[in-house]
Amino acid sequence: MVVVPGGLTPDAAALVRVLVVPRLDGGTLTDFGLADWPSVLADASFELHVSIGGQERVAGSARQRELRARSEIWQAFFSGDASIISNSRSGRAGSVNVAPKHGAAVAATALYRNAAIDMATPGPPAQTISQRLQSWQTTGRTPGGQVPPQQAPLPPQVDFDWVLAMVRQHPSVLPELGLVFELEVDPGELGGSSAGPAQGMLSLQCPEPPLSSLVIPPFTWTRYELSDLGFWPAGGATS
Repeated sequence: MVVVPGGLTPDAAALVRVLVVPRLDGGTLTDFGLADWPSVLADASFELHVSIGGQERVAGSARQRELRARSEIWQAFFSGDASIISNSRSGRAGSVNVAPKHGAAVAATALYRNAAIDMATPGPPAQTISQRLQSWQTTGRTPGGQVPPQQAPLPPQVDFDWVLAMVRQHPSVLPELGLVFELEVDPGELGGSSAGPAQGMLSLQCPEPPLSSLVIPPFTWTRYELSDLGFWPAGGATS
């Protein structure tokens, strides 16, 4: 899970958006207890860890905002084949077009043999090699042969990773699936004060099952900057 500072609310709370980035090894969503992710998310407990000046603590005021995720939408997207993790199913042939090669090889050999005989005959050649190859190069048709038939490409393999990649292209759908949700936290726990801007790092951790077995170290940390003017990601490397 990746946390992203999202500004200040009208009530002056710090808004933290959480991007869920599933990295599952294999099997199905049911194997991981994620067949109904919105329900899992509604009952989950989170710890928002704050690191300021090398000192790490848990922000006790962090609370989850009202969820927009709905089970029926999740299951509409991620049921059937879309619940299968890609590396748990055997692969299938990709879109490979194979054309007969023997006829083309025989035609090429004859073309070069005839060109050699033509060039060895006294007088100017009837055709250069490039002229003999011209129709082959421009049409794909072997001399005296047919254009190899093209096979239609196979449709994409529909599985969890494929559907997830498609969904990522539509950010407005992510909150409805629970792949983006929000927390609020007291700015005071992030180092906010009248003394000036504060900087630190944030990380979201899950201490209780089932997410404790899925959200595991190394945890992702995001740098932030907080002031009276706003709460936003800060420059510098994250971990």
